[in-house]
Amino acid sequence: MKILVIGGTRFFGKELVIKLGGQGHDVTVVSRGNQDLPVSNKVSHIKADRDNLEGPLDDLGTHWDVVYDQICYCSNDAAATLRAINSKADKLIIASSEAVYEDGLNKSETDFDPNTFSYETGSRSDFSYAEGKRHAEAFLYQNAKIPIVAARIPFVFGAEDYTKRLEQIIKAIACRDPIYAPSLESRLSMIHSTDIAAALCDLKDIDYDGPINIAPKTAISTGYLLNQIEAIVGKKGQLVDSAESSLVSDFLVSANRTIDPSRLETLGIEIRTIDDWLSTLIKDVFARVRPDEHTKE
Repeated sequence: MKILVIGGTRFFGKELVIKLGGQGHDVTVVSRGNQDLPVSNKVSHIKADRDNLEGPLDDLGTHWDVVYDQICYCSNDAAATLRAINSKADKLIIASSEAVYEDGLNKSETDFDPNTFSYETGSRSDFSYAEGKRHAEAFLYQNAKIPIVAARIPFVFGAEDYTKRLEQIIKAIACRDPIYAPSLESRLSMIHSTDIAAALCDLKDIDYDGPINIAPKTAISTGYLLNQIEAIVGKKGQLVDSAESSLVSDFLVSANRTIDPSRLETLGIEIRTIDDWLSTLIKDVFARVRPDEHTKE
């Protein structure tokens, strides 16, 4: 297959490119060139800004079997992608988010319908993260002439998470720094970066058009996450009731945020359970933190 990846040089986008290249596909990555290509000897690179893709892609004269957009955060991003791949692609897969849903348990794809959502044009700075993803999905489904797969992704954990959110919690527990955890009972869906990359890769071969939740069957509570970290670090977290002067993390949600992967399973894709990888990942991340930094008791 000829595959174009918009983004794809960091975190699970990088893992996706490596997986596609490993399968022998003809992969081209479009990025600003700020990061090294994950597999430079097997992957072509186009240096371009995502808002101005038309010229560089026109120059190639290539028709793509599949296009992945890893960095579609708003309606303007979606419009730029459609302009660039107009009549040049058979299928578009975007990395969307569970953030398109309101808080709640087991949200299904029908809980947000991009076909009926009234989108507004705008850049990333015009919207919150969640609103930007809603407007991006809506623009694509209401304007694209090719199949669109919006992969709705929950919280992603992984060793190469450039946000270092898991590392921040681990360090805070190790150092006995205050942590704001508004609700230990709230549940969240999460996925390993390797698993989301594999699922995105699988979606290219499946005849499907529409949003799709990508997550394990079961979720965990924020309290369970903290307990797993505490068990490996060997210290109890210093939990406090105020966000002021304490660590605040996206992973420590204040309300339930879980998604239902039943539709994904009907397509033949199953995701590893969280317990298959969580403790190993925590151990790996903790091993990178210098023990002599943890002096608080």
